Amino acid sequence: MTAMADGSITSAQNTSMSKDRNWRKVPLLNAFVHDVTMEEVVRDFDEGLMLTLHVDMIMKLQQDRDFYDIIDQFDVITCDSQIMYFATRFLGTPVQERVSGSDYFPKFYMHHKDNPDVTVFLCGGKPGIADLAADRINEKVGRKMIVGTDAPPFDFETREGEIDRMIEAINAS
Repeated sequence: MTAMADGSITSAQNTSMSKDRNWRKVPLLNAFVHDVTMEEVVRDFDEGLMLTLHVDMIMKLQQDRDFYDIIDQFDVITCDSQIMYFATRFLGTPVQERVSGSDYFPKFYMHHKDNPDVTVFLCGGKPGIADLAADRINEKVGRKMIVGTDAPPFDFETREGEIDRMIEAINAS
């Protein structure tokens, strides 16, 4: 299952990527990104948690201890920003390329279109947008790969029971 909240977090099946591979970690402030290419991620990432780290997240990591504490739980963290890509070059520790969630996801679903074991739950965005995306993706891949959607409120983390409701919806898919 792949769950994406604003295109930045993906979960999939069969841990093979960073658990078995020794990708170089490139430091960025109090975080890091793996030095991976789009091709490597599409080909090899099929289980675990993926974070496509962008500038807003880097800034959030500076002030949000809870977010900082979960960074090591991700199996692969990619550089999802041209600014961060050039920062790694400027700092003398360049990554091979930028791997953004918006570029990765279409490649992911097309790569797995014929694998019925791979399903996706879209979570995030304004009401109705994920439903439209689900219809378009399912049409492109020729099957029901997108098995559910949810558009939680922007402040979902402050609403009692909302996270549990989202988890139930994902698990029910």
